[in-house]
Amino acid sequence: MNPRNTLRALGLVGLSSLSVPLCEAGPNTYSNVSDFKAAVASGFQPISDLDFDALASGTIIPSGTTLQGVTFDYVIGGGAFQMQVGSTFDTTSPPNYLGTTGDDAFLSGDQFTMTFSQPEQALGLFVISGGIDYAGDYTLSTADGSVSNSGSTDSTYGTLGDGGAVYFLGLVETDPSEAFTSATFSSLPGLGIPFNIDDIMTTTESSVVVPPVPDATSTLALLSGACACILRLRRRRP
Repeated sequence: MNPRNTLRALGLVGLSSLSVPLCEAGPNTYSNVSDFKAAVASGFQPISDLDFDALASGTIIPSGTTLQGVTFDYVIGGGAFQMQVGSTFDTTSPPNYLGTTGDDAFLSGDQFTMTFSQPEQALGLFVISGGIDYAGDYTLSTADGSVSNSGSTDSTYGTLGDGGAVYFLGLVETDPSEAFTSATFSSLPGLGIPFNIDDIMTTTESSVVVPPVPDATSTLALLSGACACILRLRRRRP
C-alpha cells in the first residue's frame, strides 16, 4: 500500500473515532458511611437524613407517601403488607427504622422505589440485616448506576447489640447533569433473612443553579430587538 494512502487511512480512522461518544463513568459507589460522608463534605449541601424518628413507632407508610421530599412506591408481599415505622430491633440511629407490617421487617425479594422532589447528587442508606449476608444481596440503583453491599459490614457500625449486621449503600454523582431523580432498592429473593432500612441520606451539589425560565413577554421583547437590529444593518448597506 502506498505510504500516503496508509497515513490517510489512519487519519480517517482517527477522525472517525472522535465521533464516537465516550462512555459515562457513572456515580462513585460506597460501602462505608464514613467514606460517603467524606466524599460530600465539601461542595455539597448539608445531608438531609430521613431517619423515621419524627414518626411514632407503628406508623404505616402507604405506597405513594412522601416524607422529607422522598416519595415511596412499592408492592410488598403481593400487596399484603405495607411499610411501617418500627422500633423493635436495634438500629443505627435509635429508636426507629423502616420495616413492614409483616413481622416488623422486610423479607428477601422485597423492593421499593424512591422518587425525589428535587434532583439529588448523593444518596445513601443503611440495611440492617438479621444475619450475615453475602456481597450483592442488596442493591441501590439509579438510571445512571448502582451499588450493592460488599462482603463486609459498615466499618462505623459493624454489628449492633442484638446481632443485626449493618451494611451501607452509597452513590455520589459528581456530574450535576446526571443527578438522581429516583432510585430503587432491591433485595435478592431466597435469602431467608429479615432486614430493616434506616437513615436515607440525600444531598445535592452547592454549586448547582437552575436558571430561571424566561416568560413569554421577555422572549418576545428579545426577538423584537434582534429583528430591529437586523433591519437597521440592512438599511446601512450601500
